[in-house]
Amino acid sequence: MIKLIWAEAHNHVIADKGDIPWKLPADQQFFKQLTLNHPIVFGRNTLLSFRGRPLPKRTNIVLSHDTKLEVPAGFTLMHSIEEVMAFAKAQNDDLYVIGGKGIYQSFMPYADELIVTEIDADISGDTQMDAIDLDTWQVVNRVVGTVDEKNIYPHIFKTYQRK
Repeated sequence: MIKLIWAEAHNHVIADKGDIPWKLPADQQFFKQLTLNHPIVFGRNTLLSFRGRPLPKRTNIVLSHDTKLEVPAGFTLMHSIEEVMAFAKAQNDDLYVIGGKGIYQSFMPYADELIVTEIDADISGDTQMDAIDLDTWQVVNRVVGTVDEKNIYPHIFKTYQRK
């Protein structure tokens, strides 16, 4: 299955200057729990946000049309969606698409599932996700996150599947 996973604020903000503009440890743990031991795919800007360190215990795939792009050790460079999907199929594994916006848009037609952490806050940022088309997607799971001293924003973990 191809699964897109992201967190967004009420105003659909997912990033600001290439970084996540909030701290929400519960979402980080949720992301880790789901993606651990699975291939993840992301674009060049997301690669830059990793500061040269791949996420451990995952196959870190960078998708870029730039054939001259060099990636640090621990990352695998691929140049087309078809190449990434063929890799995931050969691995017989779920593929998690983790950003950025252009990569999400490219994989959306092929996605089986959307996993979205909705943060109940208006947070400034320069990158917004498109609204989820509820004619195409339906919520199949919804878990309200716990607000505490470390997780100060109300949040909901939602899973959508194609209708």
